[in-house]
Amino acid sequence: MSSLTPEIGRELDRLVVGFQAIALPRWRATMAELGDPLPAYLAPVTGHLAEVFFEGRWRPELTRLRHRYLDDFVIDGSNDKLANEPWLDDDWKPVGVFREALLGNLRTRAELAAETWGTAGFGVARDGAAQSFSAATSPLCALYQPVPLPSDRAQELHHLLTYARYVRTDAHAAAWEESGLTGFDMVALEESERGLELKSLPPTLVERGWLDDDGAMSPEGIAGRAAIEDRTNELHSVPLGAVEDLDAFLDALRALATPVETR
Repeated sequence: MSSLTPEIGRELDRLVVGFQAIALPRWRATMAELGDPLPAYLAPVTGHLAEVFFEGRWRPELTRLRHRYLDDFVIDGSNDKLANEPWLDDDWKPVGVFREALLGNLRTRAELAAETWGTAGFGVARDGAAQSFSAATSPLCALYQPVPLPSDRAQELHHLLTYARYVRTDAHAAAWEESGLTGFDMVALEESERGLELKSLPPTLVERGWLDDDGAMSPEGIAGRAAIEDRTNELHSVPLGAVEDLDAFLDALRALATPVETR
């Protein structure tokens, strides 16, 4: 396993999570200006899947893979509406106001990518992200791999960084699933790790003794959480092995600006 894997994971988090933290509020503001044409029950999930919808490749299982930490009620409700109401045509592509809303999402992301990274000088980051993503065999990556990349260079970089983070996401999910945990268990562990007050205690974590009655992580929980992270790095290292120069890839990621709101 490469010692660079955890650092690459942290850089992808910085870039991709930072990007979404700005892009999604911008998109929602744009939708508000248009009178909120996108139904509220679709908004939590569909923006992240815009490029998939336009290729007619959306399927219900993709929503679950992309949003492993959302409540089943939210996922199932959105999937039911998409499958049974007139938001998609016979080829599963978006129509009407849904199509316009998703086009707005892609425009927002393209604009932010250009603002943040420009259009040149990031070839190593782009290539490394593409190489790890293409080498991944995990479920979420496999569903995204046939989707064509944008022709705009900055937007292409954003997509590839996002996809490279999906490689990490799938590795992380496989690691906690191997340990018999769920996405909600992991949310609770991460919140406990940050000292946040938990709204509810997952029974699995209490029964294992990973969390005490106050939601604090026990020594067993700390060790279990660390083991999941170690396993994540082990699994993530496999597709990262396809990257030609990991040192250069990490340096290139570090050189990319953190997305910030400039408006």
